[in-house]
Amino acid sequence: MEKQQNLKLIIHAKRLTAKDIPEVLNLLNTSDAAKNAGLKLMGNSTVQRWALNNWLTDDELYGIFDDQKLIGIIAIFGNDNDGELGYFIEPDYQNRHIMTRMLSKVLQRTDYQTLFAQTTIDNRASQRVLENNHFQKENVELTSVQYRWIND
Repeated sequence: MEKQQNLKLIIHAKRLTAKDIPEVLNLLNTSDAAKNAGLKLMGNSTVQRWALNNWLTDDELYGIFDDQKLIGIIAIFGNDNDGELGYFIEPDYQNRHIMTRMLSKVLQRTDYQTLFAQTTIDNRASQRVLENNHFQKENVELTSVQYRWIND
């Protein structure tokens, strides 16, 4: 994907492959942002590698990189033509519009016809990321907001 210049950072997103597994495991196991997004891997390292290999095979996983350093993940977990979107970025990179731009690039490449996303009611930054990428608010509940995106 194309590189983005932002405050002297070279940010880009790319589809993750098996060679990225060690770096992804490290990020998922050490990042508070990943844990807050609900992306915590359970089990021993063998089980974690197995889970990641399945994600890489069955779903769309993209890494967000600052040069060569993995700083975030965009994941689309699918069934048939629909997918569920999840994402996170390390706190030092938040509030710089990086996730909005990287998600836009991923949406241009996905084959899914419909994506669903959910965020907590108080996570206004994540809601803006979705709204800036043409997700439509579907439902507002006491603790969460659900969104839907349709691939035109």
